[in-house]
Parts: sequence; structure tokens; C-alpha cells
Amino acid sequence: MSGSDPATISAPFKPAGTTTPNSTPTKPAVSPQAFSPHSSSPNAFAALKGSTNTFLSTPNHQTGKEVDKEDTDSGSPDTKHMIVLMHVLGERHKSVLLMHNSAFTTPELTSLMLSKDRQFQAAVRKDRLRWDTRLTKLIMAPRLTWMKEVHTVYTSMIWADKHWVGLAINLAIGHVEVMDSQPTMYDDGEVLNFMKPILQMLPYLVRYVAKNNARGLSPFTWERIPSTYKNIRSGDCGPVCVKFMEMHPHENPYSHMSGITDAMVDQFHRIYAMDAYKTIVIPAYQSTTTG
Repeated sequence: MSGSDPATISAPFKPAGTTTPNSTPTKPAVSPQAFSPHSSSPNAFAALKGSTNTFLSTPNHQTGKEVDKEDTDSGSPDTKHMIVLMHVLGERHKSVLLMHNSAFTTPELTSLMLSKDRQFQAAVRKDRLRWDTRLTKLIMAPRLTWMKEVHTVYTSMIWADKHWVGLAINLAIGHVEVMDSQPTMYDDGEVLNFMKPILQMLPYLVRYVAKNNARGLSPFTWERIPSTYKNIRSGDCGPVCVKFMEMHPHENPYSHMSGITDAMVDQFHRIYAMDAYKTIVIPAYQSTTTG
């Protein structure tokens, strides 16, 4: 690994009770600045900043204190931009993700699941619940069907409508790793309240696509990945959780997550802004000039 990489650790964090099969392919090395587009047009950046200010708002620096739950994450991207990011990055890392039977999924997954929670809790036969067709299309997408081509799902989730986290959902063992850039913002009890509907519904979605799945219908377990970069300024949770998910499928990701710096996060803002610009602004402009 190159000398420019952040400090590494010999034994990366693994969820309790999990093992790495001998047949698992070696993960390629990764650094916090890997996978960066080379385009950095300041004019394009300025144009996107004017049209999508929620995505590119300057981070609200709060020197000397952790962000608390009263602070709004006003600089974080809204759901539209997170959908764009997850789609763009899923395409960019498709080969690595396919190698590990993994997929990036937009935050529509968790939002659609949460919208079904009241009906799910009220159902006597939860295994007979009629799922939203938009949700079933996500979990049974061509060549990306759960428990067939995809065993690990990466998606983002927003807590209390203001804080984005990344989720690595291992469908086979029934475990969710939470990638949280502000772990002091919510304690474990509060996190469990956010996660509980997701943890309860996941086994039923797995059973929906894999009728003979032997795991059963007990709720998934969860764990926050420890010792990652802590974002003590508000406004960065979206780009940071996306970067965590980019790193996760690669070799020794946990040490690299802890090696992220505020300066790197500022770079992520610019990089992801360009991704959003190329995906949203340019196509919209072209459609108005060629129509």
C-alpha cells in the first residue's frame, strides 16, 4: 500500500459472529481519495452550486464541539441528490460490486420500507403482506436480485429528516453495519428506534425473493462501525456516508474510514457536486436546447 495512504490496522472490524470464507476474493486496496473523477471545472461547480444549493451548501463549521441533535444538518444533500449519487457510484464501481455479489441501492429502499411500517406492524400474517411494487422492483431488479446476484446491499438512510448514514446490509447472515459520521449524535437506543422497522422487515423481503431461505424471519442484527472519521461540523453527513460505502467493499476499509480528514471531505463535496452536475444539470440543459 502506498505511503500516502492513511495509517492502517492489522485486524479490521468484523461484525460479531461473522467469518470470511476462503472462497471470498481478495478485496482491492482503496484510499479515501480513490475513485475521484478528474474533472474539476470551477464554472461547472459554480453553476451547480446555484441550481442545487442544498447539495453544495458550505459546511457549517462548529469548532471545538460535537454536533448535537438540535443542530440541523442544513448543508447535507436532499434525497434527490442522494439518489443521484448512489446511482452514479453504483455504475462506477459495478465491477467490484459484482465481484462481491453487492449492489448500491438508492435511499428509496429505506424510505419505501418505512412507509410500509404501520401496515407491517398491524399485519397478523406478515409473510402475506402485499409489498409496494416500487419496493419489489428494487429487490428484484434484473441481474441485481436479492439472494441471487446480490448478497450485500449498500444504501443510505436519513434519520430524523436531517442526518444521513450508510448501511451495509448482509442479506445472507442477517446483519446490518451502520456507517455513521456523527456517532455521538444519537445513542444506541435512539439508533435502534430508527433501525427497528428496517431490521424487522428485511427478513420478510428476503423470504419474498428466496422462498426457501433457511435463515428464518427473526429481525436482522445491527452494529455501528467503530473508530471511523468523526464529522464534528454539520453539513457533511451525506457525502461522508457515501464515501464510507465506496470504501466498504475494498481491502481493509475500516482503517481508511478513520483516515479521512476534513480537507478530504471538502474534496468529496466538489467531486460529488460534479457527479450531480453531469447527471442532473447537463441533461436538463441539453433537453431544453435540442427539443
